[in-house]
Amino acid sequence: MTGLVRFEAPDLAGWSATPLAESIDDAVVDGGPMYNGASHLVGTLRSPVLELDPFDEVVPSWTARTPSGTWIEMRLRVSFVKRWTRWYSLGVWAERADPVARHSVPGQHDEDAEVVTDTLRISVAAQTLQVEVALFTLSPGVVPILTSLSLATSTTNTPRTFRTERAAWGRILDVPQRSQMVHREGGGDAWCSPASVAMVLSYYGVDVAIPEAAAATYDWSYRGSGNWPFNTAYAARFGFDAYVARFRSLLEVERSIVDGTPIVASYAWDEGELEGAPLPKVDGHLGVIAGFDDRGDPVVNDPAAPADSVVRRTYTRWEFERQWLTRSRGTVYVIRARALKPPV
Repeated sequence: MTGLVRFEAPDLAGWSATPLAESIDDAVVDGGPMYNGASHLVGTLRSPVLELDPFDEVVPSWTARTPSGTWIEMRLRVSFVKRWTRWYSLGVWAERADPVARHSVPGQHDEDAEVVTDTLRISVAAQTLQVEVALFTLSPGVVPILTSLSLATSTTNTPRTFRTERAAWGRILDVPQRSQMVHREGGGDAWCSPASVAMVLSYYGVDVAIPEAAAATYDWSYRGSGNWPFNTAYAARFGFDAYVARFRSLLEVERSIVDGTPIVASYAWDEGELEGAPLPKVDGHLGVIAGFDDRGDPVVNDPAAPADSVVRRTYTRWEFERQWLTRSRGTVYVIRARALKPPV
């Protein structure tokens, strides 16, 4: 089962808040400061208790404005019948790298749950969740603003949907082709996520260089630019509605294509599992589903191709869907104009 819960600014206005209070950063993460390594002010925004469909993984994503000298931290906790877990940090984030460099928080693992970079993985399925967003600033006159928050939930036993939306067949969106590999000397072989985001932004008329997108999504603790919510938060900086979701099948992608929305998908494969892939195997990867051919096979801008001219690939439907659903539980980035409704 997969689910998506979204909160826009009017919803967030009803959450409980604590006023700014002075604090000192004395925590250390991988040898670096958790926050700014000095004094700051912090307040919180806390959701009501959320009753959801059963889940054993949660991926939060958000859109926010963090003026200079401000940043946010995403926290989640889960209830098991009669008790709450502790709060888990799902990332410290800011639009800029000063005074806090954005990062995930490693080493969070106990009998209840563990944090895997951007995902809260729970030991047993739960249905009750609470969100707390910490709002940090160096000056009381300037504060970060949370504009939306999304929770993508899933369980291991998600039923597959075998329906199709044939209106998407034969429709291929004009998503520009961008290869991450042309930037290999600068680290581009690990830039599939920002390369995919850059392709989608370019489709909407926002021209962003891949190295620029990689720098703006870099997670220094993870040591890469593949943090899912960091990528959607970056895309949202250009005025788009952007969030992480988990789809049940390619049907939801087809509906997005009909609406004119390309979808960034997370997938992986071993040798022989994805015919036509640009690499023999990869543990984790992202590409842009730009449409479907006349047979319903997905047409993907795969940034692992060696050059821009050969980025576009057509994958066999069942092979691609299998590698996407089994390797990432159908994880996608939805980046769209705010006037559009999400696929259902």
